[in-house]
Amino acid sequence: MTKILLVFALSISVSKSFTKDILLECGTATRNGFSGWTISPYDAFDNVVFTDETVDFYSDNGGDYTISLTRQIDAMRDYSLLDLTVEIYAIENCKVNYVDAFVSEDGKTWTTVLLDQTNFKAIIHNSEGIYQFLKIAINASFQSAGYLQCAYVKVEGENDWEMQEIETQPQLISNPFFIFCFNKSINVETKSDAPYDIIFSNIAGQIVYTETTTGSTRIETDLPEGIYVISIFQNGEFLQSKKVVF
Repeated sequence: MTKILLVFALSISVSKSFTKDILLECGTATRNGFSGWTISPYDAFDNVVFTDETVDFYSDNGGDYTISLTRQIDAMRDYSLLDLTVEIYAIENCKVNYVDAFVSEDGKTWTTVLLDQTNFKAIIHNSEGIYQFLKIAINASFQSAGYLQCAYVKVEGENDWEMQEIETQPQLISNPFFIFCFNKSINVETKSDAPYDIIFSNIAGQIVYTETTTGSTRIETDLPEGIYVISIFQNGEFLQSKKVVF
């Protein structure tokens, strides 16, 4: 089964504009600290220190934590492409396991961003201009006297197509992926031969399962009962998502 969307093909005289605007930049060498960010879980740490340019987390007894930093950035709505850069440092007696990023229209329902775990960078597609909230979730393991630093965040905006002449002509475009669930089996049907990523997120926005595959596939899971969002990414671009209940 394939979903069909009726849109209009555009005959456009265009000029590409790749100028990036800095929408938010805070952290090292910026003279901007993390004031205005919501931090959670704040009380789980023995000390959280906001310096002039960083926010530092200290744990005397250690433990595993997911640290969330959330902020509303109204200017994100004005751009179709958003570039995200994050710098996190395990300063002493701790380890960064992974970093997730999410965007939202209302600060309640979150969409997972495919963040490169080697350099903590991502390109966020915002063609509908709806995203105005950003969340960064740092999963880290602390030993005794552990010290982690969130050192830098930058969000840049870019509008890469400037339309000058438009003629409308009806055209059919199909979504190449169809997701459905039966019991605890997730089925993805597609005619695409290119590799794509399947990402499972729980209602807290945490990624609980990922797989890279090609063609139609079925995934048998042993995840706990609950609500999950299944997202499809291809070439770093978000294509499809579906909420399922196990």
